[in-house]
Amino acid sequence: NRYVSPRLQQMVVQYSDTGALPPPKRLQVCVLFTDIRGFTQLSNAIEPELLFALLSKHLAYQVDLVYRYGGYVDKYAGDGIMAVFEGPEMAYQGCKCALDIIAHAGDVGVNPEEADVAVGCGIHQGPAVIGNIGSPEHLGYSVIGESVNLAARLCGFADPMLIIVSDSVQQAAQGDSQLRFDRPRSVVVKGFRQPVAVSELQRVG
Repeated sequence: NRYVSPRLQQMVVQYSDTGALPPPKRLQVCVLFTDIRGFTQLSNAIEPELLFALLSKHLAYQVDLVYRYGGYVDKYAGDGIMAVFEGPEMAYQGCKCALDIIAHAGDVGVNPEEADVAVGCGIHQGPAVIGNIGSPEHLGYSVIGESVNLAARLCGFADPMLIIVSDSVQQAAQGDSQLRFDRPRSVVVKGFRQPVAVSELQRVG
């Protein structure tokens, strides 16, 4: 069931068995944010039905790629997604997923004239907390914390059709011969005291 993440399914099963919600849990994750560039302007240029169809096709394709690479979608974020990868290969999975999202962004249009939709991505790996958020009447089960915030900020730094990754992602994934990290630099990120080391992720070949 792709309407909910695997972790949410586990939480629901546990709650149905015990009647108790699980406590928050700390874990290491790789977080990927995507964003369709220029979507606000596009929304003013085409009919709502076509706009919805275009957005749905792009997000559906991104979701399929996330699951193909072993991650799950934590939430939809505006005209993009927040995806989470866990486990020893999470940096590789997140990077390769983002590369495929960028590579195929122009192949998902509803009509040929819409094939140039551009996407930007941000990826960070680090500690986070997963748990229930909200009121007893309306709960959400989500990954939160500084690592999530940084991944979202890095997505904002990404130019169209580019992927910005943090140094922690580069260090974890640099052993993969299919990945290349270009233009290393430090950026000032809102909400973070120190400049953040980043680079641009490219596919080799």
